[in-house]
Order: sequence, then C-alpha cells, then structure tokens
Amino acid sequence: MSRVWTAFYWLVLTLLALRFADLHHGAGLEYPPATLDLLLAGKAASPFQYRVLSVGALALLIGPLGLPREAAILLLDWLALLALLVLLDRLFRHFELDRRLARLAVALVFLPLLSLFVALEYLRFWYPWDLVQIAFTAAAWLALLQRRPWLYAAVFLLATVNRETSFLFAFLFLALYWPRWPLWRLGLAIALQAAAWLAIKLAIQAAVGPLPGEGLAAFKLLDNLLSLVHQPVDSLVLLAAFGGAWLPVLIFWRRIPRAALRRSLLAAPPFLAVLLVVANLYEVRVLGELVPLVWVPAALLAAAWLGLDPPGRDRLGDPAAG
Repeated sequence: MSRVWTAFYWLVLTLLALRFADLHHGAGLEYPPATLDLLLAGKAASPFQYRVLSVGALALLIGPLGLPREAAILLLDWLALLALLVLLDRLFRHFELDRRLARLAVALVFLPLLSLFVALEYLRFWYPWDLVQIAFTAAAWLALLQRRPWLYAAVFLLATVNRETSFLFAFLFLALYWPRWPLWRLGLAIALQAAAWLAIKLAIQAAVGPLPGEGLAAFKLLDNLLSLVHQPVDSLVLLAAFGGAWLPVLIFWRRIPRAALRRSLLAAPPFLAVLLVVANLYEVRVLGELVPLVWVPAALLAAAWLGLDPPGRDRLGDPAAG
C-alpha cells in the first residue's frame, strides 16, 4: 500500500473513530448513581467512583484545560479508539497477518464495538472508562507477546486505576507463560500482580472514602442465571456480542493458526466466570475487554480459510509458540 493510500486509510479510520466516539456518548444513557457530574464531584456510588483514571482525565480536560464537557468526553473516547486501532494493527503485524486483510480487519473492528455499545437501545449505558480499558487490554496483550515486562507492568497499573477488570491481564499472563516459566517464577509474578491490584484498589478506596453502593463487587450470579433462563432477549444479546465473531473462534479454536492466540483465548473463560458472578452480563459492554482477544483470532481464521495465511505456522518469538 502506497504512502498516499496509507495516509488516506488512517484518515478514514480517524474519522470513523470520531463518529463512533460521538455515537458512544450521544446514544448512551448515564447511570443515575454514576453520572459524569457525580463522578467529577466525587459523589458517585461505588464501585464507579473508585474508577478514577478516566474520570481524572476528564476533570483535567474540563477544569484546567477549559474544554467544554461534551468536547472533553468526545476527545477521551476518540483518543482511546485511535489507540485501539493502532494497537490492533501492531497485533496483526506481530502475528504476520496478510496486510490487506489486516487493514480490513482493523477497520471492521467497529462492528463488534457497535454490537456492545450502540446497537441495543435499552442497554446503551455510557461510562468514561469503557473504551479506555479496551485499549489498555490490547496494549497489555501486545506487551506480553513482545516480552516487554516493564511496559506490561506500567499498562497493568494504569488499567487497574482505570477499572478493576484489569485482573484479565493476569489471566492472559498465566495463559501465555505457563508452562514455559518455572512454577515458582510464574507464581511469584501472579502474586505480585494480585498484590499490586489489591493495593491500588484499597488505596483508592481509602483516598475516596466510604460511599453508598455495592463496593468493588456484588453477587450477581443468581440474577444472571435467572435472566438467561427467563429473559430470552438477554440470551440473544449475548449471542450477538462481538458481531457474532466469537462463535467461529470458539468452534474452530484448534484451527487458529498461532499457538499464542490459542493460549491467549484461555484467559477468556475465567474472566467470563468472574463476570458471571459480579457483573450484569446483559449489559454486554462489560465484555468490551475481550474485543481484541476475539477479533484478532477471528481475522487469523479468516486468513487461513482464504488461503492468505498458512495454518499451523507459529512465530518463534511468541511466548507460547511451538
């Protein structure tokens, strides 16, 4: 692809990201106990008030920098989306996906995002941290694949300040580095991440103070199970998540042509198990962190089916290759 077409391609993606950022907030609802005004005032319910990174960024944009409220919201979501697009492109480069298909796959990532954040009118809740956390997930995954521990640690810490669902990264770490690392080393790395996660959450709670609400986690297992049984629409919503791309990834998991991809997907079941217990699964936006983990292997499967990527070929540099 020539430089002119490359520049045009990224210009189009930039405009699409801007449009999606506008849709994300414009079509969304603010949850009454956690509106942006309450979050900025430090008076939102828990656990929402404990997710401070994106809220702090908005406070900086609106306060000292003087941006209008809507412009600050749009800028934050837009920057998160641009970061996600760049990181997806880097992930596809890492897995040596055919560049034509990689460009198309990066552009089409708005489809799973639409299915999670915009498509369903009665589930359009907007929070400032959602898109930012997806970008953090892609960054953490890429850092693990490239064996850049200090970069991974920095992303993990920032993502934990942003939202507590950064525990997904520890599952990714475990999936990629076991059994290639000695058990003691792997256990120590996971223990350090768990300690850092807990320390950050306790420090934020201490700084913010006690708040009404459900705390860091609430028991939602029974509500989720009853919802799936008695509300067929909720089941259909979950089936349509990621634009349905999760289904071929699940069915053809063994045919995904990279060992590191197959192993990375092993982080999804424990993450979903935790969400089943502590989150409202019918709010499909809570699945957002899994967008990179679903979309990248889906694109690799498509490449294998189209004959653009020989199945079974693994990069030797991947921590889970071989």
